[in-house]
Amino acid sequence: MHDDHFTITSLTGANQVVATSRIIKRCWQETYRGILPEDQLKQLDARVWQQTLVRPGRQNLVALINERIVGVVSYGEPRQAEYFAKGWGELMSIYVLAKYQGKGTGTALMQAAMKNLGKQGFDHTALWVESDNLPAIGFYESSGWQKTGVQQHQRILGQPVTLLQYRKKL
Repeated sequence: MHDDHFTITSLTGANQVVATSRIIKRCWQETYRGILPEDQLKQLDARVWQQTLVRPGRQNLVALINERIVGVVSYGEPRQAEYFAKGWGELMSIYVLAKYQGKGTGTALMQAAMKNLGKQGFDHTALWVESDNLPAIGFYESSGWQKTGVQQHQRILGQPVTLLQYRKKL
């Protein structure tokens, strides 16, 4: 998929996995400032995402500008099947560097992932979003995602958080 400014392509090779994990770390630091503990955000280790990105059942697409990764989307079989209806896939994460948000990059990544989930036979997809991440909630709602009413309560970086589930028909 091409745009005047970026290209969407599959994540390939160890170098891209390392670079993408650094992008995710930076996105966490940008996105969750004021939501999660600042000292914990500063100490994040990008290697955590290197392992996550290559887990079986997870597919990843990256947005490239001049061969530089500026965003990533991960999707596939639901990681927690008990929270998903039969026939649903999962949009596991979507991260775009703040500098490139609002320019269609996140929308293009999401649409490409949704198209691929449809090709895999899913009829709906769902995602989890942290309840205080209002920009992400606005992005998903403006893209037609709907709350399911399902929630999870977890601890992320030592802080209790509520995750809200959203779904969308493919």
